[in-house]
Amino acid sequence: MAQAKLKKSKFDKFLDKIEEIGNKLPEAFMIFLYLGVFIMVLSLVASLFKMSAVHPVTGETLVVQNLISVFGLTKILTSAVSGFTGFAPLGVVLVCMLGVGLCEKSGLLQIAIKHGLGNVKGSPIKIIVILIMLSILSMAAGDSGFIVMPPLGALIFLSIGRNPLAGMMLAYASVAGAFGGNFIPTSLDMLLIGFTENAVQISGLPAETNPMMNYYFQLASTVLVTGVGVWVTLKFVEPRLGKLENVQVEGRIEEVTDIQRKGMKAAGISLLVLLALVVAGTAPSHGILRDPETFKIISSKAPLMQGLVVLITLAFFIPGMVFGRITGTIKDSRAMVKALNQSMSEMGGYIALTFMMALFSNIFAWSNMGIVLAIKGANALQASGFPIPVVMILLILFIIPLDVFLASSSGKWAIFAPIFVPMFMFLGFHPAFTQMVYRIGDAVINVCTPLLAYYIMMLELGRKYDKNLGLGTMVATMLPYSIFYMIGWIALLLIWYFTKLPLGPGGPLLLP
Repeated sequence: MAQAKLKKSKFDKFLDKIEEIGNKLPEAFMIFLYLGVFIMVLSLVASLFKMSAVHPVTGETLVVQNLISVFGLTKILTSAVSGFTGFAPLGVVLVCMLGVGLCEKSGLLQIAIKHGLGNVKGSPIKIIVILIMLSILSMAAGDSGFIVMPPLGALIFLSIGRNPLAGMMLAYASVAGAFGGNFIPTSLDMLLIGFTENAVQISGLPAETNPMMNYYFQLASTVLVTGVGVWVTLKFVEPRLGKLENVQVEGRIEEVTDIQRKGMKAAGISLLVLLALVVAGTAPSHGILRDPETFKIISSKAPLMQGLVVLITLAFFIPGMVFGRITGTIKDSRAMVKALNQSMSEMGGYIALTFMMALFSNIFAWSNMGIVLAIKGANALQASGFPIPVVMILLILFIIPLDVFLASSSGKWAIFAPIFVPMFMFLGFHPAFTQMVYRIGDAVINVCTPLLAYYIMMLELGRKYDKNLGLGTMVATMLPYSIFYMIGWIALLLIWYFTKLPLGPGGPLLLP
């Protein structure tokens, strides 16, 4: 990677050191293998000291399980395959990439971006802002945003003569930022509120909650995510990655032809037809895509939410196929299958890595190390006796390293909500405040944690443009997003704290 010739600041030197150390690490597959062995050894030591914790909800005493034992070795031998096939991100990524891959191989993605950017007047910064906003909105589709937006970000930056790796990383960071701020409610709001409501019941205090209770703060956060995204990209990311000539640039987007415009029009119509079918299944009060029991649209039991990954795949697959048939890039079923095979072959490195990631994740779960450490840490924070603003910041800092142990947003909140929601309620704060503090900590670390499956997928994607891209380079380049997101969010949260502004509809800062 080419570096700027200017004199480097201390922060740049710090990032250089992280990149240097990170790039000396072995391949990600081996890192997860070593981590798995380390956790097994740690579980042995912890079990000898009878390390345990009481679950705040069930009251069950959780004991660290020794995995260097008959139990542990048998568990690994008998569950390695099922753990791999049942690893949730694997299926989501591969299914989505069938649609995105075909759409890319047909040429529709590149042409649509070129056509769309041709109609955008103004500086490249305007295009960068649009990319950030689209990435934030993509969070409405759940984790699929992590899969769909980085390839689009790379293509968008490539089309305006900028380093595609910068576009890829910006898109990913913006999707991660959407965990703490969005224009619209997302499935994450629905997931978290259930745990929050249960925690409210534990407190015994009256408090009304709803999925929109963080909306005002989240809306303000979109301005923060956008501003930080633009500034960090221009100030740190692009200078570190270097100019376009240092990156493989095959597939540069050419001018749009008449036949391609015709293909885009037909592809757009096919997408509208698909959307119309979805609306037809959700608009009626008893629509077939609604929850069959409650008839809600946003529900874990609603076919719309359960089939969201497939619908997103079809939203790329069908227009891509239509475009390919009209333009001749996909002439028949043989060409279609070839395009799908190419898309899957490009995911080979990710699939191999996923096996070890799944095994590491399961080893951690079987040992009970993650949940025991999380409960102990949360209890220590609760007993600290610090002022509320300090505890608020400490809670954010406490959540950040916990992604090493628990990557799932809802999984962490299931543990922390019963501890921190009642704690802040007894101090006079509404559950909306505690939930928002948690979301900030989770969003900050999601930007650059290599333990999130989609992060490694992005590394494989980046190697399409630069085969020498290392994990250290990626972490060091994306770390400024995390740092300045955190600084900005803490400042924004303090403004809310001291002004006592409501966090959203039905979400006051203080209890009545």
